[in-house]
Amino acid sequence: MNKLSLTGTVYVASDIHLGPAIPRTNQAFYEFLEMAADRADSLILAGDIFNYWIGDDIAIRHPESWLAEALSHLQRFAAQKPLYLIRGNRDFLIGHDLAKQLGAQLLADQIILTVDRQRIYLSHGDELCTDDKGFMLFRAWTRQAWLQQLFFKLPITWRIAIANQARKKSKSKQAAPDYRHAKGDVTHAAVTQIFEQHPELNGMIHGHTHKPQQHCLEVNGKAYWRLVLPDWELDQSNPRQGYAILNKNGVQLIND
Repeated sequence: MNKLSLTGTVYVASDIHLGPAIPRTNQAFYEFLEMAADRADSLILAGDIFNYWIGDDIAIRHPESWLAEALSHLQRFAAQKPLYLIRGNRDFLIGHDLAKQLGAQLLADQIILTVDRQRIYLSHGDELCTDDKGFMLFRAWTRQAWLQQLFFKLPITWRIAIANQARKKSKSKQAAPDYRHAKGDVTHAAVTQIFEQHPELNGMIHGHTHKPQQHCLEVNGKAYWRLVLPDWELDQSNPRQGYAILNKNGVQLIND
């Protein structure tokens, strides 16, 4: 598995879902970037940074006004502190061209992060939802490089239509009463397997489920922790945002 070692104070956030229809959420994230640039030594954005992503080429050459603003804020942060990106299930098409444009580093979808002797499995988390067989099949299929290249050759209007249709189906699926409590959540078996394969780990950080909490578990007689990052939503009811802080003092979940 890919590895990354960082020192000092590391901030980790995910599931911001930046987009044109959430100005308060976008602004809160921009303010977070300013705060992180002042207080953190580096920042990792662990997937679903954007509500959808249909190609680096569009973002770089023809960004909508909200996207141009978002990219400007990310560039500003990356000019001050190291910025690392992990792809999520909504923005899995983010590529190295965007990272280069921002001055950031695109990481593998799953990494082992070391911060002051803490070894952590870090990912967006959607690969751990193994009970959702339909999604796992879709995930495996859409990660095929050849299929992505075909998608990028489509006209922009076609790509937008495909993305909108995919989001519509996703929202319908997530509206089911038991989805987040059953198929849409990470499974104990998937989490356990990670710790069995990498017993040197101390814990795990992921987002995706929008269920922020720090869990404790035991695998083969060793204690581990699993921290779930919050999503960001300040434009509707139940406003929320948050991130994790990693440093010599351990791990802390900030869940506002």
